[in-house]
Amino acid sequence: MLINYDLRLFGAVLVLLKKSETDTVDTAAVSAGHGEGTLLYNRAFLESPEFKDRVFVMMHEASHLILASMSRRGNREKVLWNYATDIIINELIRDNFGVMPPEDCLQYKFLKDAGFTDSDVPFTARSVTADEVYTFMVSAIETINEKDGIVEIRLKTGKKLRFRSYGEGFDDEDMDPGLKEKIGEVVRDHRDAGGKSGTFIRRLTQAAGVYFPFADILRKYFDRREYDFSRKNRRLKAEGTFFPRRKNPRFRVYAAIDVSGSCFDYTEMFLAYIMALPEFEEVDFFDTGILKTMKKGDTMPVRMNGYGGTDLNPVLEKWKRLEAVVQDAKPNFIVLTDGYIAPVQCLPRTEVLVFTTGIEIAGCRNIRIR
Repeated sequence: MLINYDLRLFGAVLVLLKKSETDTVDTAAVSAGHGEGTLLYNRAFLESPEFKDRVFVMMHEASHLILASMSRRGNREKVLWNYATDIIINELIRDNFGVMPPEDCLQYKFLKDAGFTDSDVPFTARSVTADEVYTFMVSAIETINEKDGIVEIRLKTGKKLRFRSYGEGFDDEDMDPGLKEKIGEVVRDHRDAGGKSGTFIRRLTQAAGVYFPFADILRKYFDRREYDFSRKNRRLKAEGTFFPRRKNPRFRVYAAIDVSGSCFDYTEMFLAYIMALPEFEEVDFFDTGILKTMKKGDTMPVRMNGYGGTDLNPVLEKWKRLEAVVQDAKPNFIVLTDGYIAPVQCLPRTEVLVFTTGIEIAGCRNIRIR
């Protein structure tokens, strides 16, 4: 795959993985156990005469890494989300590269047979998303049984459908952050270079989307209660007991976004919630320094590209100065980054909340985006 111009994206991803022969899978699969990325393969499959099937399966497994499909799962059911992304991946490989999937694997035909649509309009012309497929599966499937690599689906209508499971359900939650970053670099390089690989990546990420519950987490974070022990609570009374008064202090929200590229998929979702807050003040876009500051009421930039060498210190120094100025409300400092930054040299007194797609930042409260 590395020497095939059109398929070099997949080779560049798979070459980063360890290789391990096994008979626990019928074909090939990607494993992320113990933090390592490993390509598991069955020798009998690799020695089979169907070369195109071998190529397709390898492209499929690499695509799960390219997409980071389980990182986009959110709170969806794992097995069905894996099936939904399988269909999206298989159809886009066929459409973008002309590599045909094995006849018995999970394809758009399965959805048509299950009643997803009665239209003859092809998959690629309908811009079907993984979330649409997943939602349909949740509503239509009654039971799932797998034996010897054959999956039997029983629909709520009573109809039964079968397909062969190639590989195994992939989960990248425990994968080493450094490996994730290397894969991310490969994906960014091919996406920016264009061609068939760039088109495939853009269509794949558009169809799968991203999900992270920024709103749920930040709502709880901002809703932290403080207590005033100088006056007792008038609503709670008990003989010989003092209950402090609960108060909700005013606050302001200041954000910073790493534009080096690895957070691109999450930026729009993050900004959509932050900027809609009445307490939002401004957001800094940074790489080696602060590239742009967007304040309340400003137009959101279409896209900002950084140049690597990310340094959060200019933002942190700015926030330290803000602490001395903002007296009427409590500041909340929120960062979206991959964590691959220059060492932190200073921190404001106020806790900094970091959403990181990679490694954690020392001295801050870190929440991993998986």
